[in-house]
Amino acid sequence: MNRPSWVVVSLFLFRVLVDFIGCCSASPTTTSSECWLDYSQIRHTTLPRDLESDYGPTLEEIGAGTSGSVFLLLRRADNATVAVKRFHNTDAVADRHDLFMQRVKLEYHLGTLINGHGGIAETHELLLEERSSTWFLVTEFCPRSLALERRSTGLESLTAIFRGILAAVEHMHNRGIAHGDLKIENVLLTADGRPKLIDFGAATFSECPTETPGSENTVNVVPGDYGTTAYMPPDVFTQLEFDKAKADVWALGVLFYVMITGSIPWASASLNDPRYQAYVTQNAVDDIGYTSSDHCPNWEKSTMQLQACSTGAFHLLQKLPPQARDMVASMLVPEPLERPSLQTLLASLAER
Repeated sequence: MNRPSWVVVSLFLFRVLVDFIGCCSASPTTTSSECWLDYSQIRHTTLPRDLESDYGPTLEEIGAGTSGSVFLLLRRADNATVAVKRFHNTDAVADRHDLFMQRVKLEYHLGTLINGHGGIAETHELLLEERSSTWFLVTEFCPRSLALERRSTGLESLTAIFRGILAAVEHMHNRGIAHGDLKIENVLLTADGRPKLIDFGAATFSECPTETPGSENTVNVVPGDYGTTAYMPPDVFTQLEFDKAKADVWALGVLFYVMITGSIPWASASLNDPRYQAYVTQNAVDDIGYTSSDHCPNWEKSTMQLQACSTGAFHLLQKLPPQARDMVASMLVPEPLERPSLQTLLASLAER
């Protein structure tokens, strides 16, 4: 049966309205267009001579790794001390050089997208020294190191710092970006002790696939290397596509454990690592009826039940103070979907 024209128009307008409301009410997610970047449109400043002549004198080196080195610089324009990362291009092959340039620009681009949060070091500028073809990333300088000060910091202060870290990662996730390399070395402190996340070299849009297309200017935004092995969840080792936001949650669990104990729980979250294997292995049968197919209870329900269910998990979590055990255990769940949201973790800390 043919509908009157006014009915057809009404249905069309209704559907448009529903789509509009759905679009506006949805939480921020990564669109398919964000998975492909035109790197020629990501701007940088070219230095015609060299960094010291055109930008400011270098002060001292404060860190170095395979991908680059970081040093302090006194910026001539405003006399401010900034941190500068010098990128190392270890592969001179032309097509690999293009990929290197894209990764440099991606780190800068993602840093600018998450600027404006008090728990994230500001990304200032991307520089290219023309004569040497060297790239530099200018960022906010934070004078203190959490890794160095952890031992002399009490649990209450460490928990407050961790709350700030959670809020910073939540800010990133709300913009559809996963950090990808959360670890104690990538958390610095301001002069008054507030945490700041640094190093977005492994960051990516969390919903983008991992395939890399063969195009000159546009490439998938997922970088080649992901994170630090001791902080990676088991799903990174077993799946090509994994939930990058949930991988961040796992890394936060390891990070909080390291902040409190000063040691990593395992070298790798794989069954080849004896400490991790002990953590995930459940006792076959015990006196209170748990079997290997059951989920272990959390610490808050029963310390005795957890010990009976998994001796390895019990001994690892026992190294933590009682008020931190259940939170760490909830983040270090092998199944990604069972890890809590950042909102849940922040709400839990707010209740303490």
